[in-house]
Parts: sequence; C-alpha cells; structure tokens
Amino acid sequence: MAGLASAFILFGLCTVICFVLLYLPYGMGQLVSDLTSGIAIEQLGQYLGITVLACMGYGSVFMATGLLFRNPLIPIVLIAGWEGIHFILPPALKIFSVIYYLKGLLPIPMDEGPLAVIVAPPPVWVSIVGMFGLCLLTVLATIFLLKRLEIKYTDE
Repeated sequence: MAGLASAFILFGLCTVICFVLLYLPYGMGQLVSDLTSGIAIEQLGQYLGITVLACMGYGSVFMATGLLFRNPLIPIVLIAGWEGIHFILPPALKIFSVIYYLKGLLPIPMDEGPLAVIVAPPPVWVSIVGMFGLCLLTVLATIFLLKRLEIKYTDE
C-alpha cells in the first residue's frame, strides 16, 4: 500500500501539473472557465482515477516480475516493449496489455497513428474490474511465491 500511495503521489502530481500546463496556450481564463463549469474537474478526476489504476496494474506486474526473476531487467524491458507496441498488436493480443484497459477509460480518446490497429475499447466496468482483478491476482501469486521462498541464512 505504501508503494501504491507513493506512486500515486508522484504520478498524480505529474498528472495535475500536465493537465494545468495544457491550458497555457489558451490562457488562465479558459482554465478558470472550465474549472467553474465543472468540465476540468470532471476530466481531471477521470485522469487521476486512471492514474491510480495504472499505478495498481503496473505496480503489481512489476512487483511480481521482481520476485520471479533474479535479474528483472530483461523481463521489464520486454513488458515495456509489449506495452510500447500495443497500438500495432492484433485485437486478440491487445487484451494481454494493461494499457488496453486504461485507454478505454480516457475521457478524450487518443489518436494512435496511421499504423494502429483500431479496436473498440472495453466497457468501463470491464476496465476497472480487470485492473482490480489483475492487481489481486498478481498480489496473491506474489504472496504464494513468498511463502514458498526459502531463505538460507547460513550460506554466505
């Protein structure tokens, strides 16, 4: 929980700063107008919710990876590469990506470029339940593996 809290503080703060910086070309008057009408607060809340789910999803995957592998650098690079090429994956493989579920929650859809394979995003409830399910599954697997982990204090 401490890792999730610290990750959310870091990435949530970055999300808020980037959200405010997006209004720089339009002036502070537009930001104040959107804040008073509730549009900006609603969108910022959605982005912060997505940030929490991303911290949960990626944090649990990387925690399990760190436990499973003695040197997790190569698996983490492979996971990051998989997430990086998400936009060109066929629809059957996109479901094995954390970003697939997070993109379905975005209030404003992103353009993925001319090479992207367009797939309908999952429903909101599937994305949210999927992220909680992934987190629960990886944490339970990590607990199971930690219980079976044998630490030898006598060997140097």
